[in-house]
Amino acid sequence: GRGRKIKSLLADQDVAADCQEFFRSIPPSQRSVHRLKIHIETKIYPTYMGILDRFIISEKTCHRYLSPWGF
Repeated sequence: GRGRKIKSLLADQDVAADCQEFFRSIPPSQRSVHRLKIHIETKIYPTYMGILDRFIISEKTCHRYLSPWGF
Protein backbone atom coordinates (compact mmCIF):
# COMPACT_ATOMS: atom_id res chain seq x y z
CA GLY A 1 0.00 0.00 0.00
CA ARG A 2 0.76 3.63 0.14
CA GLY A 3 0.88 3.78 3.90
CA ARG A 4 3.54 5.77 5.65
CA LYS A 5 6.69 3.77 6.21
CA ILE A 6 7.98 3.82 9.76
CA LYS A 7 11.73 3.54 10.19
CA SER A 8 12.80 1.24 12.98
CA LEU A 9 15.23 2.44 15.61
CA LEU A 10 17.15 -0.76 14.89
CA ALA A 11 17.93 0.55 11.39
CA ASP A 12 19.91 3.45 12.88
CA GLN A 13 23.68 3.02 12.39
CA ASP A 14 24.58 3.91 15.98
CA VAL A 15 22.01 1.48 17.36
CA ALA A 16 23.17 -1.24 14.97
CA ALA A 17 26.79 -0.70 16.04
CA ASP A 18 25.79 -0.88 19.72
CA CYS A 19 23.84 -4.11 19.18
CA GLN A 20 26.67 -5.65 17.14
CA GLU A 21 29.19 -4.78 19.84
CA PHE A 22 26.94 -6.31 22.50
CA PHE A 23 26.34 -9.48 20.49
CA ARG A 24 30.05 -9.93 19.72
CA SER A 25 30.87 -9.57 23.42
CA ILE A 26 28.88 -12.74 24.15
CA PRO A 27 30.50 -16.13 23.46
CA PRO A 28 28.86 -17.66 20.35
CA SER A 29 27.50 -20.60 22.33
CA GLN A 30 25.58 -18.18 24.59
CA ARG A 31 24.19 -15.88 21.89
CA SER A 32 20.45 -15.90 21.44
CA VAL A 33 17.70 -13.74 20.02
CA HIS A 34 16.20 -13.61 23.50
CA ARG A 35 19.39 -12.11 24.97
CA LEU A 36 19.50 -9.51 22.21
CA LYS A 37 15.83 -8.70 22.86
CA ILE A 38 16.51 -8.10 26.56
CA HIS A 39 19.52 -5.89 25.72
CA ILE A 40 17.45 -3.80 23.32
CA GLU A 41 14.58 -3.43 25.80
CA THR A 42 16.76 -2.58 28.81
CA LYS A 43 19.71 -0.69 27.29
CA ILE A 44 19.04 0.45 23.73
CA TYR A 45 15.58 1.96 24.09
CA PRO A 46 16.37 3.83 27.32
CA THR A 47 19.68 5.13 25.89
CA TYR A 48 18.55 6.17 22.43
CA MET A 49 14.89 7.03 22.98
CA GLY A 50 14.79 8.03 26.62
CA ILE A 51 12.10 5.45 27.28
CA LEU A 52 12.29 4.52 30.94
CA ASP A 53 9.34 2.14 30.98
CA ARG A 54 10.02 -1.25 29.48
CA PHE A 55 9.40 -1.03 25.75
CA ILE A 56 8.58 -4.43 24.27
CA ILE A 57 10.09 -5.64 21.01
CA SER A 58 9.37 -9.03 19.46
CA GLU A 59 12.01 -11.70 19.06
CA LYS A 60 10.97 -11.95 15.41
CA THR A 61 11.96 -8.31 14.89
CA CYS A 62 15.31 -8.90 16.62
CA HIS A 63 15.91 -11.99 14.48
CA ARG A 64 15.15 -10.02 11.31
CA TYR A 65 18.04 -7.62 12.05
CA LEU A 66 20.68 -10.25 12.89
CA SER A 67 21.43 -11.08 9.25
CA PRO A 68 21.95 -7.47 8.08
CA TRP A 69 24.17 -7.00 11.15
CA GLY A 70 26.35 -9.93 10.06
CA PHE A 71 25.11 -12.71 12.37
